[in-house]
Amino acid sequence: MVRYKSLLDAYKLKQHKYEKRQLLSTLSLNLQSTVATHLQHSCCNPDDTLQQWITNLKRRAGIDDQVEQEHASRRYKAVLIPMRGLNQWNTWLTEYD
Repeated sequence: MVRYKSLLDAYKLKQHKYEKRQLLSTLSLNLQSTVATHLQHSCCNPDDTLQQWITNLKRRAGIDDQVEQEHASRRYKAVLIPMRGLNQWNTWLTEYD
């Protein structure tokens, strides 16, 4: 029974490490597919960690969290304004999503 528990713990540890690597790989691919090439070359050094990539990208993009939150809040409030006519339905629905 002790041997089984030991093997199970080792398996869970390996599984956790594997899942973490998979998540990091997915995040890396997402960054590479959505970030402009010139920003990748200047901010995403292959020797750096993903956390460093994100920090470099945020610093290079020049927008801080507070400004980003204000923009999101403004867009959200604008979408909550009721639609005036049916001719704006598609625009309103796109912004609401």
